[in-house]
Amino acid sequence: MDSERLYDMCVKGMRKGWEEASHYVYGVVSWRGWSLNQEEKEDVVQNTLLYFLSGGLEKVEKPKAFKHLLKLKALGNILDRTRRHPPTINTHSTMNKGNDPMFPPIPAGPDNPHGNIFWNQAITICREVIASMEDKRCREILPIYFRYKAIGESIGRIARDLEKPLGTIASWIHRCLKLLYSHPRIIQLKEELLG
Repeated sequence: MDSERLYDMCVKGMRKGWEEASHYVYGVVSWRGWSLNQEEKEDVVQNTLLYFLSGGLEKVEKPKAFKHLLKLKALGNILDRTRRHPPTINTHSTMNKGNDPMFPPIPAGPDNPHGNIFWNQAITICREVIASMEDKRCREILPIYFRYKAIGESIGRIARDLEKPLGTIASWIHRCLKLLYSHPRIIQLKEELLG
């Protein structure tokens, strides 16, 4: 259902419209990266719909943007919840017996708190996907690649440090990145990032 029709049905108080809005918001909050349990998801959905039921509909200037506004309000509610109860994010790699952080957490900042939460969740998802890869070489080389990349080091430096030919390291990284970027969770993450 398009945004304009959904908005019109909600303004008219039609049950079907509010049920559709509820399903849409539930889809937004069900993205795995948010790590919300069932009760938290339902709470965010209810708070989002309550906002629009109690006067938020009157503030909608462009009915064509109604779904986008539902999404923004839901994300705002997730952000508020996360501020009150920050998630514990384990950023340690399975390499080196968990002593070496694969990706450092991004500290929360006032400029873009939603972005900070999103990126920390994205890092967690990347870490989990890499740790679950079947190819042991990918599980080993990708954390090294991302650590070196984060500090501005080249693949050549990785090859020197690992005492392997540059072509071999470049080939491993290329193949492993291809596998990583084709993983369904990473594809979903990319879609979420692009909106």
